Amino acid sequence: MYGSIDFIIAYIVMKQKVPILFIEVKPQVHLQDIAKREKADNQMRDKFWELGSPDLPIPKLYGISTMGTCFSVYQYTKDMNHVTPTSIPRDPDVINDIAPRALWNYKLLETSGEAKFRSIVDEVKVIAQAI
Repeated sequence: MYGSIDFIIAYIVMKQKVPILFIEVKPQVHLQDIAKREKADNQMRDKFWELGSPDLPIPKLYGISTMGTCFSVYQYTKDMNHVTPTSIPRDPDVINDIAPRALWNYKLLETSGEAKFRSIVDEVKVIAQAI
């Protein structure tokens, strides 16, 4: 019997070599697994570092983590040098959920999720025009 494949699809949108949006895609089943949500959350935060967020010539960088049709919005704001949502530290003695399911609170196939996604795209277009 073959085990499942833990895959990720990462897509980085760039303009003139400046990242303006990135999306990481994982299967819907990862949403049910506390360890896979933690890994996805860590990967999103790491991606901001990999893309050089403090040195970017833009005021804000968005990242979208998807699990199936559910998605979470991350953003780095340059003037605050901060990534949201705020990370939840791991407790050394208690198994705590550092990436709760509720982080992936938008559903792309629902009106509110579609509206959120479109609002991010609209804002990214404005950011891109300034490059």
